Amino acid sequence: MDASINENAEEGSPTGFARKSAFTFAGQVVVFASNLAIGILLARVLGTEGKGAYALIASTVALTSSIVTLGMPFAVTFYVGRHKWPPVRTFLLGSACALVPLLLLLAVMQVVGPERVLRKAAFSPEVIQLTWLVLVLGLPLQTLGAMAGAVLRGRELIVETVWPGMVTSIVRTALVAGLLLLVRREVISVVFADLAVGALGTFLIGLIFYRALQGWPSAAERPSLARLVSYGLQRQAGSILFMLWFRGDLYFVNYFHGKSAVGLYSVSMAFAESASFPALSVISVLLPRLALSNAGDRLDRTLRTHRAVAVLSAATGLVLAGASALIPVVYGRSFAPAIPATLICLGGCVLSAEIFVINSYLAAEDRQMLAVAAVMVGLVCMIALDLLLIPPLGISGAALAYAASLVVTYGVSLWLCFRFSLLRDTRTLIPRRQDLLDLVCAVRSTIGPSRRSAR
Repeated sequence: MDASINENAEEGSPTGFARKSAFTFAGQVVVFASNLAIGILLARVLGTEGKGAYALIASTVALTSSIVTLGMPFAVTFYVGRHKWPPVRTFLLGSACALVPLLLLLAVMQVVGPERVLRKAAFSPEVIQLTWLVLVLGLPLQTLGAMAGAVLRGRELIVETVWPGMVTSIVRTALVAGLLLLVRREVISVVFADLAVGALGTFLIGLIFYRALQGWPSAAERPSLARLVSYGLQRQAGSILFMLWFRGDLYFVNYFHGKSAVGLYSVSMAFAESASFPALSVISVLLPRLALSNAGDRLDRTLRTHRAVAVLSAATGLVLAGASALIPVVYGRSFAPAIPATLICLGGCVLSAEIFVINSYLAAEDRQMLAVAAVMVGLVCMIALDLLLIPPLGISGAALAYAASLVVTYGVSLWLCFRFSLLRDTRTLIPRRQDLLDLVCAVRSTIGPSRRSAR
């Protein structure tokens, strides 16, 4: 592992995009399988209310993380990659920028009272207590791990950062299953498992970070707090909007229809969002690659990636549409009402990967505020439709609002790119036969060496 770290850190130009994407995909398969297994366990053991309670806890913690980290993971990756900032000082600076707002927020909530803050979202006492527990114990460690991973990603040490997620996902699945089935059939079992596994993941990524420092190339430029915060705040605005956009309707569903409806809708959203799952491995490698690429290669890489993820998302969406009939079989008969909402969500989710590609390009061009503007339009669209459709239609209304907002956001993103001359020809976005051949060649080139070495 040390040799691969040194090789990646010292390389003059980025290489192995397909290999890194494929390895990332393998890691995401493990994470996806773990999340799926845990979701099924929650549904089977705790029912729709337990599934809904955990969805509210996880969404609140993720939203809080987006708010307090000030976009530091993105900023750290960008400046370590584009401007070659030194790793340790960048890590310390980014961690301080993220942890100070988190600690201030937790102190204010402690003074005011977590129950008084979270009760306004119609949370039950159990959900309030468990959410506060994760915020205090889990989020600081998660922030440090994210910052170490961001530094590594800045030098495209992608492969080295994937395996900790695979290990922790397997451990999490086993721990959740053991606690739910053998110890306590309550949401607190899953929360405890998340806290334990989060600590393990932070330790593993920290170990990789320490080893990577031994072969890290020298850096002349000094980190700038002002530049880091400026870039991070712009990315943070996008992160907050993304979290509100992707999970905000859960709160409306909970307010109007309760935790059982949230449990149903969380299954619909998770199932439909899997349409972008194969493409996420490519996208996760894209931003570090764009940051390391020169201006001439950046647009070409973005267009080819956009076409590739469009093909992947469309194919996955068709498969998921047919597989949605299995939701009651997998999760239980009480989850049958989630099928219509799932199909509606899929109509928009096939575009989410393409939106991520465009946003990565805008971030690499240091024009991330254009992405923020597009997401803002989508969020406003979703909230307006949520308030109009959820009271009479329930989770189907939420699904309609979500799908429509994705279509609107994609359209606005493209319009802004053309408006500011970042894109010039719509035909370059449409997948062609050659893109299919390139995907096949990428897969063959990825698995070919491993087969030869096995022989």
